[in-house]
This record gives sequence, structure tokens and C-alpha cells, in this order.
Amino acid sequence: MNKFLLIFSCFLLTCNMCFSQNEFTEKSRKAKQSDLIGTWQMYYQSVSPLFLDKSLFFATYQIFEFCEDGCFKNFASKKKPKLEKINSLLQSIPRSTVYSFSGEGLLVIERSRKDFDNIIVSIAVDDFQNALRYMAPLLKKGDLIVSYRDLDKNMYMQRYLRRLNLSSN
Repeated sequence: MNKFLLIFSCFLLTCNMCFSQNEFTEKSRKAKQSDLIGTWQMYYQSVSPLFLDKSLFFATYQIFEFCEDGCFKNFASKKKPKLEKINSLLQSIPRSTVYSFSGEGLLVIERSRKDFDNIIVSIAVDDFQNALRYMAPLLKKGDLIVSYRDLDKNMYMQRYLRRLNLSSN
């Protein structure tokens, strides 16, 4: 009986992943630069335990800004930032990091020639009905799915970003 439950549970998990992958294909597309322009807040993050450490790179609260001219800014915090301070924090960050696309949906964030991130980025074009990952929140139309890859093209982290409207503050 226990073996049956284990096999049935694995089957359900696999089916859920299949439905999620089909939904991902139907309800998202590879992002373009014009999709990224603006300020984003991370609302979900999943990291491989092999990479996870206590650095701010993996902090719970992160804000990202993609500028039209290719400038990229972000800040991370262990405490939730106050919305009214986000603009001034972003303005105080030097314009030394850039981003570009090396292919369709393939984003490169470069802090220096030796310090860069290879990222697959997609945008949800409709609300999702199923989670892409176990215990992940549902994606909403306009959310970014940001998948970080190591040099061997293995995904080690995935983040969901939602547009942050700072003009109303």
C-alpha cells in the first residue's frame, strides 16, 4: 500500500509539472528589452542549495531597475524597503552595471567583464492557473520569470518579478 501511495504521489507531481510546463508555453513568451524597462520587485525566489549563501544576492527583498539606455540597478535587503525610499535608493546607485540581450530571451547583466549573470527571462502574457514550481505563487499577466544559469547552462535560481509603480508614491 505504501509503495502504491508513493508511486501515485510521484505520478501526480509529474502530471502537475507537465500541466505547468504546458501552461508556461501557452501563457508566457521570451521577454524583450521593452518588456523590462521600469522598476520591478522580486516576490518569489527559489535557489539551489548548492549556491545559496548569506550574501545579499539571495536576500528576500530585492528591487530591480532596467533603464532604456541599458543601465541596470538593483538593491537587496533583508528588511522590506519602504516604498517612499525606493526612488532615492535607486538614484544613489552608480550607473556602472549594464544589461543586454545575447539572444531571444537571453539576458546578460554585466557588473564587470568577469562578473556577470546569464539569465533566461520570460514574461507572463496571461494569468496562470497552476504554479510552475512546487509551493510557488501563481504568476500574473505582466510578471517576469527570471531563471539564472551557471556557465554550464544549468539553472541554479529562479525569481518572479512584478512591476513596481513608484509614480503613485
